[in-house]
Amino acid sequence: MKNQFIKYLSTTVLVVLSASASAQSSFSGLFSSPLGKLEPQANYEMTTISAASVHNQDADVSFLQQDMEVFIPLRQTERFESAFTTNLQVMDLASRARLTDVGAALPDHLWDVNFGGLVRGRLNNGWIAGLQTSLGSASDKPFDSMDENVFNATGFLQIPAENDHQHIFFLNFSSNREFLPYVPLPGYAYQWSSGRTLQTLLGLPFSWARWSPVDKLSVQAAYVMPRTVHAKVSYEFLEGLEVYGGFDWQNQRWYRAGRADDDDRLMYYEKKAFVGVEWRASDQVTFGVEGGYGFDRFFFEGEDYDDRSDSRISISDGCFLNAKVGIRL
Repeated sequence: MKNQFIKYLSTTVLVVLSASASAQSSFSGLFSSPLGKLEPQANYEMTTISAASVHNQDADVSFLQQDMEVFIPLRQTERFESAFTTNLQVMDLASRARLTDVGAALPDHLWDVNFGGLVRGRLNNGWIAGLQTSLGSASDKPFDSMDENVFNATGFLQIPAENDHQHIFFLNFSSNREFLPYVPLPGYAYQWSSGRTLQTLLGLPFSWARWSPVDKLSVQAAYVMPRTVHAKVSYEFLEGLEVYGGFDWQNQRWYRAGRADDDDRLMYYEKKAFVGVEWRASDQVTFGVEGGYGFDRFFFEGEDYDDRSDSRISISDGCFLNAKVGIRL
């Protein structure tokens, strides 16, 4: 249970701090203990939505999105660890919809690709310090110019507290954060648990909790400022086979090549309710299938969420399907 908590904790933190949504399970060992126990892993997800009409335009939107990531540990000792990461996300769109205010069509392809690294070490006083960085491009034409490149860096410090709890301090810089891009963002969280029943991570800009009222049943909830929400209820009704349902509010961001204002970004927001099943075929391989209903879905181009009425492409509610596979060596 504690290992599961730590893995999900690291996933939540890196989703907050990194521009790439695919960074999640690559950093599943970020706050694990002891040092030097990172494992190589690869993950793949595919999500598709069927044709959905566009409000106030004679057009439909459908897309297929693929997310791939690889995490490769490098040097590891009892006091130090390092790793290489790479993430690739591509959204293939089929649509005649247009960003009307800027006079441009919705791109056929949207890419988010980055390469990065992680280092973490134990200080002489027992604290743990680390640094995560990534460099890439989020655009319809990745690496077309410097204006489409994305850089992320997060420094963090873990300070042990009583009863195996810990304080976590961090400082993040991101050129593609949902809010306040290019502004260094400090943060703090306190991690504590109450046996096997309740584990929590309380702080800013994120909080997380996992509650297991009975064996094989778990409830998870996470909030990331200002507009990322995750809630999930899961039950393992057979060994290695889990069914679940939940709700997500999420977003993605790209720098469209050729835009008139370099500060503008193409953004996609979506809320969705979902159910799924996950099968742990072995300790190394996991498969999953998920389906649900997406709503309040829209693209727009602007500097931030306050510009969501500009060049807006509102998509009607509809169904989606997701398939995923994870490999841990």
